[in-house]
Amino acid sequence: MNWQGTPEPHHHQSHQPAPYGHSGRGQGYPPPPAYVPASGPQDERTLWETASQTLAGIASGGRAAGRYRVTAVRLYVTEGIATTKTEQYELGWLYDIDIRQTLVQRARSIGDVVVHVRRGWGQETVVLQSVPEPARVRDMLNQLAAHARGPQQGRGW
Repeated sequence: MNWQGTPEPHHHQSHQPAPYGHSGRGQGYPPPPAYVPASGPQDERTLWETASQTLAGIASGGRAAGRYRVTAVRLYVTEGIATTKTEQYELGWLYDIDIRQTLVQRARSIGDVVVHVRRGWGQETVVLQSVPEPARVRDMLNQLAAHARGPQQGRGW
């Protein structure tokens, strides 16, 4: 659509994505996100994703549950019901990952994954509440974080 709200005529174009730096909208525009190569530092394919399995989340049909997603580059944490907030954390910022489990959580094979994050301005703690198989999630995050930091940086102490 143009600025007046009327549709512009459709021009037949090939289904080939424009080369990087040439989005088809003129010179100097970055390519649309779908055209960014799916490898290297731009890799945002979902590797793992779940919703919190808290009793409140289950009772609300998932509306009160936190949602968590991991890509090869970032951890995304979405929380909230009426107003949602999504935080993203670079995997290289994760430096210590622990598990907390109550007796009820252990019986349900879920647990809290406690992620300590070190950003340039300080540290914070992010809790992935009541996720299935918390030990596997912890191990996956540790492995991805170590890979993101590279062989020279280790745990970043």
